[in-house]
Amino acid sequence: MGFTTSYASVTWTAGDVITEAKLDNMVANDQAYNSHAAQGLELDEMSKPSNPASGKLRIYAKDKDGVSTLYYLKDDGTEVEIGVSSNGSSGIFRQAIVNGGCEVNQAVTAVSLTDGKLFGSVDMFYAKGAGTAVSAGTIGQATAANVGNSGYALKLAGVTISGTGIVHAYTFIESKNAKLYKNKTASFSVKVYHDVGSAIDYTIKINKADSEDDFSAVTNIDSADAQSVPNTTETEIKFENVDLGDCSNGIEIEIMVECGAITTKNFEFGDWQFNEGETVSDFVCKNYQKTLWDCYRYLYAFVSVATLSPVGYGFASTTTVARIYCPLPMEMLKTPTLVGTASDFELSDGVSAGIDLTDIGILGLSDGKVFATTIQATVASGLTQYRTYLLRANNSENKILLINARPTIA
Repeated sequence: MGFTTSYASVTWTAGDVITEAKLDNMVANDQAYNSHAAQGLELDEMSKPSNPASGKLRIYAKDKDGVSTLYYLKDDGTEVEIGVSSNGSSGIFRQAIVNGGCEVNQAVTAVSLTDGKLFGSVDMFYAKGAGTAVSAGTIGQATAANVGNSGYALKLAGVTISGTGIVHAYTFIESKNAKLYKNKTASFSVKVYHDVGSAIDYTIKINKADSEDDFSAVTNIDSADAQSVPNTTETEIKFENVDLGDCSNGIEIEIMVECGAITTKNFEFGDWQFNEGETVSDFVCKNYQKTLWDCYRYLYAFVSVATLSPVGYGFASTTTVARIYCPLPMEMLKTPTLVGTASDFELSDGVSAGIDLTDIGILGLSDGKVFATTIQATVASGLTQYRTYLLRANNSENKILLINARPTIA
């Protein structure tokens, strides 16, 4: 398999067996395995070599669908893909799930669990229950999670279901990213936890949207065998080597939990991982700032951090309506809607007392590339036409306006 390189102060020679630490030194920089030629690393393609000695790793390249692909081999014979040497492996192929560590929770307040799909407070995730009746439960964030390393997880809390109870947790990959996975093989894992009282079955399903970025109607691509998860035990469940076919409209990942009839039970889901390849990688996380930025494509929150916190400026188009311009940090998935309570906010001209809102919404937009939006704030009376006004929280902290461009799920 001979190759030589001095990249990152690591010297290898033909047939070298390397330690994991030596490999880590190489892959610390994405370019080390995303652009081998640029780093002066050359490998001869070969078939899977013999297992290295105990405690060692062997690195090599072999053909995968016509592309020279880099792997390392563990001493137990496990083959792990770590990059594509001919054209550079995009980060989307290492981890396609946004907010996989569940740290970003812009909506803050948990949402009631029902028998229909609803987004919860944790960005990018939604859930539902099923049974004779779904009578209690919330879709929110665990901040001292029993799964993963971040301390956070999607949590279905205090769930009460009668009959043949089932809970479902979901996330999605939008169409623009799903297109990159068309006709590829992918693998998925998630760490789960429950306190039902005995072992229960979890089933992973990979679905595709029937229409672009619309997950209200999906077609199942493939489903894993049910996996038993013990009570109060963090368990990683996997679904590997999934042939995705044409998934261009978007990918939905569904976790179905057969919990039965339950009263005030809890379920956690963390370290969501989806990557290209026949085997699932270790969980790939991003820093919080990058994750938050990625979430802004689907949801952007204005939060009042203090009394009278400003949201934005605009002008009164009439004596009862003001138009407030709101620049957005990035192009959103689609034309957004607004989620918020009018009575939490007021308009002020900086001179007179604030005027309470009676209604709030977003002006109709048709532009698919949404980098800004206009909030329409309505009051009973009292505005001066064409005067500048400030939209601000109405004497209260932690009031939220959500600019919502999440995909359709129901």
